[in-house]
Amino acid sequence: MKKEKKLHELEERYKRVLAELANFQKRAERDKEVAVEQAVGKTALPFLGVYQNFQRALAHLPKHLQNDPWAAGVMATEKHFLKILEEAGIKKIEVSPGDKFNPEKHEAVMTEKNKHYKEGEIIEIVEEGFTLKDKIISPAKVKVNQ
Repeated sequence: MKKEKKLHELEERYKRVLAELANFQKRAERDKEVAVEQAVGKTALPFLGVYQNFQRALAHLPKHLQNDPWAAGVMATEKHFLKILEEAGIKKIEVSPGDKFNPEKHEAVMTEKNKHYKEGEIIEIVEEGFTLKDKIISPAKVKVNQ
């Protein structure tokens, strides 16, 4: 009888150790994923500024250069840059004029009274925002109606 009880205790201890090991492995995998996400986010932030500079430059492209092959090359580079960001899990925050300001996704950098928008609606996107796997790494900078 003592041997059976001892065997049962050892089996239970073995099962607990296996469960603890499985939990440890899951926790270690989650920690690794978080560490990789944080590293990607920190590495990507300076590149987001480069992408935003591409956008600013293209927004001020003179009309007479819009069909220029050089300008087309710059536009293709900007699109390729965005594709690389997306492949790394970085996506633009979707925001448009008329959307309701959301402090979790947007940073109000300016306010203005505009009769065409309701109070608290976004008037203009000053700078695109980005997420990494649904976590905001750079909020969209916007102008908001008062």
